[in-house]
Amino acid sequence: MKNFLKKYYLELIFVMPLTLYIFGFTIIPIFKSILLGFQDNMTLSKCWMLC
Repeated sequence: MKNFLKKYYLELIFVMPLTLYIFGFTIIPIFKSILLGFQDNMTLSKCWMLC
């Protein structure tokens, strides 16, 4: 594993921003919309009024 990191550390640094972008703007909103689909609209609106 140490040899792998030593050999490919620059490539890993280059790929990291793309990975974070894909995770942050694609995967997280998909999970948020799935979770919102399981919530009741009346319960959600009451929660927002109280919070």
